[in-house]
Amino acid sequence: MQFDNVSQIITTHGLVFDLYALTVHPADRPHLCKLYFASARQASYQISDAAIRIYDRMQAGDRPCALRIMVSRPLSRAQGDALNDQRGHVGALISTAIGVPVGLVAPITGAALGVSIGPLASSRLPTYHMGDRMVYIEATVSGGIGPQRSSQSLIIQAQP
Repeated sequence: MQFDNVSQIITTHGLVFDLYALTVHPADRPHLCKLYFASARQASYQISDAAIRIYDRMQAGDRPCALRIMVSRPLSRAQGDALNDQRGHVGALISTAIGVPVGLVAPITGAALGVSIGPLASSRLPTYHMGDRMVYIEATVSGGIGPQRSSQSLIIQAQP
C-alpha cells in the first residue's frame, strides 16, 4: 500500500505537519497495519491503529475510502506553551458563553456557573508538552447514502 501524496503544512505557532494521503480499497484494509509514518518513528503503530479504527467506523463496504493523516513534528517548548496558553482563552470563552445568558435570567446563578465552568472546560482540554506530536486523521467515503466523513485527533506523548 502506497501513499498517494506526502506533503508538508506549516500552521500557526510554526507547527509543521506531514500530510499523508491515501486511498484505501476494501482489499487494502489488512495492509493498514503495515503503514509506516517516518515523521512519527516509534509511534507509527499508534497512528496505524487509529487509521484502522476510523476506517472500520466508516463502514465503506465496497467503496474506496480516502484517508488523510496529518502528523506534527515534535513540539518545541515554545510551541507547547503557546498551545497551552490557548487553553485558558478557550476556558474563559466557554465560561462567558454559558455564564452571561444564564446571568441575564438569574444574575447570581450565572456568575457562579460562569466561574465554575471555566476551570472545568480547561481541565478537559489537552495539555501539550515538549516533544509531543499531534495527529489528525480524516476519512471520506462517497456513494451509498451520500458522502460520509469522519475524523479523529490524538496526542502522542513524548517518551521520557
